Amino acid sequence: MSTEKDYTSEYEAFIEKIVASQKVYTLHNEKGEYATCYSADYEDEDGEEIDVLCFWSDEKLANACKVDEWTDNQVEEIPLAEFIEEWCVGMFHDFVLVGVDFDNEMEGYEADAMELIIDIVRKLEDQEIELSFKRFKDLTDVKEQIDEMLLGDEIDEKSVK
Repeated sequence: MSTEKDYTSEYEAFIEKIVASQKVYTLHNEKGEYATCYSADYEDEDGEEIDVLCFWSDEKLANACKVDEWTDNQVEEIPLAEFIEEWCVGMFHDFVLVGVDFDNEMEGYEADAMELIIDIVRKLEDQEIELSFKRFKDLTDVKEQIDEMLLGDEIDEKSVK
């Protein structure tokens, strides 16, 4: 999250919206490059900037961010199950943060991908919503895999400070 503003309420609203719609949006260009920027608040242990891959809870919010280097980007809709198992798990392993409902100034909540998965799963369970996954059996399997990822050897010391 940005040092100038606390975006926690926007993060919580993002989770509410994506669980309700079961969709997430991102921007990409013709080269297949997705909307990214560098973290405003975090760096790795070597002092290097950490990438933030941006996602929105609403197509209109994503379209509003088609400015500057993202002007020619197109909005892509991603089903929530795919977002969890393909995007978030990949970002966790690649040490990439998730930009949540960034504004057109490229500012917003910066979430750890695993933090986001956990919060989404909790909201899905609270609302008794079950998703159909390709790689996971169900939400219980997602939680078990999260535990293995968090407790296993896959966590590297290069993770976000």
